Amino acid sequence: MTESKDTKPSASGGTGDLRTVALTLIAGVISAAATIGAAYLGGFFDVAKTNAANSGTLSLERLKFSNDLVKNALAASNSANSLLFYADIGLLEGLKADKVKEYAERESVRLKQGGTGTSLLPSFDKAARPKLWLDRDLIAAIAPRAKPAYVDALVSTGNYLFLGFGISANPKRLSNFLAQISHETGGFAVTEERANYSKARLLQVWPNLFSEQNADAYANNPEKALSLAYANKLGNGPESSGDGWKYRGRGFLQMTGRSEYERFSKETGIDLINNPDSMQDPHVSLLIAASYWYNSGLNDLADQDKIDDITKKLNGSLAGLDERRAWLAKIQKQFSDRTQ
Repeated sequence: MTESKDTKPSASGGTGDLRTVALTLIAGVISAAATIGAAYLGGFFDVAKTNAANSGTLSLERLKFSNDLVKNALAASNSANSLLFYADIGLLEGLKADKVKEYAERESVRLKQGGTGTSLLPSFDKAARPKLWLDRDLIAAIAPRAKPAYVDALVSTGNYLFLGFGISANPKRLSNFLAQISHETGGFAVTEERANYSKARLLQVWPNLFSEQNADAYANNPEKALSLAYANKLGNGPESSGDGWKYRGRGFLQMTGRSEYERFSKETGIDLINNPDSMQDPHVSLLIAASYWYNSGLNDLADQDKIDDITKKLNGSLAGLDERRAWLAKIQKQFSDRTQ
């Protein structure tokens, strides 16, 4: 993605003690080898970090989709896991915390009593999962060259986010979402824009920027090449600022440009400006991709099978449309085969 998007106005809000309760429960559940598991977040989203970035934390109130998120979480077969996950990463700030605290307190008591009785945290066996639940076999069938870090994020953080943002509400939405991020990452194999181009390739990709006279100085030098290629656009400064390289395409949607990094720094509370490599963390970039998808109205477009319009919204053009259609057909077939 290389087109900048307008941000939406947002209001602030937060509750510290919800996060404390959620963290206490999650630590207890992990120590008891219950279903959340240490890997489900890869250790990235932690309460201390969220508290430190409280003024910019992504919240339901600010993003105006509280009703949808809570409704989807409560309707899911693993609603306790969903709500605790949302709480841990700050999504439930400013809302009624009573229901989430109830889950936390009851499960905490159960664990203190030796773990007897029925857990509020359903297991992740196949019978307990929603129908559209990603697992490693499905990802391998879709993208056999997928990087393990991408797979880990999709089957852990991803499943919760897809429930919360309504992306897994039906096959059309999830198929379209996966098709787009599959295309952007080359089948979950590309984590960042490299641009380690030869002279001939530079002349081919950016003929308006490079010529026989200057291309030699930029050939096989991706930092220098991208600093020029993205200079004075997408919110970046001039070539000398190095912004084109700092804020190059990364993650599931290959978000590009300082404007995008600033936008999602505000929405997530993660300092992507001073730590741009965080955009490359699969869990962070998946949160950003799901948030962007939801807030851009792409669920509605997916419901209408409008892949052309989805592609324009994401990319600013119809670039790679044929490949995106091919990914969509492949993913839809996988879902169809599984439901037969």
